[in-house]
Amino acid sequence: MFGLTLILHATEGLTIFTTEGHRRQDVESNPRPVPEITFIDQSNTALSISYFKGKTILMEFFFTSCPSYCYAMGSQFKKLQTHIMQSGIKNVVLMSVSFDYKNDANKQIQTYSKRFNAQKPFWYVVRAKNNDELNQLIKTFEVIIVGNEQSGYEHDSAVHLISSQSELYKIIDFTDDEGIRNVF
Repeated sequence: MFGLTLILHATEGLTIFTTEGHRRQDVESNPRPVPEITFIDQSNTALSISYFKGKTILMEFFFTSCPSYCYAMGSQFKKLQTHIMQSGIKNVVLMSVSFDYKNDANKQIQTYSKRFNAQKPFWYVVRAKNNDELNQLIKTFEVIIVGNEQSGYEHDSAVHLISSQSELYKIIDFTDDEGIRNVF
């Protein structure tokens, strides 16, 4: 009986079985303020997170030399950008944040942006102004990034929803088209 009680408690009633599942549930139960950090975008323009206040941000994390998920997420964001542009949506912004501060300088950000035709003010491809701010964002969001000798990194492939009041309030798998479209 004690073992069953422990399992039920640890899995929140058999609803959560992974660390990622727990992270997503925790964010929905306890939205987190997004730290006021500064990004450098694909046009080499500095923008703070408060620049986007009043808009919902769909944020994903990537690195420009990623051979797999990042390319798929970029393709997904390209489709979402087209949807936003064609629908005339003004209160939603896409943001791709590089977590490879060492290797993703402005040139790499611009190249990635051009590859997917990311267009401001719909889609911002950014890097943090400095590594300390990037680490603060990653820590706040609890993004898991692990070094990998073959591909550079292993990381989660999720879309992080930031409210118009700059709070992280939901995390959705990047392949969940319906969940993402419900944001609009």
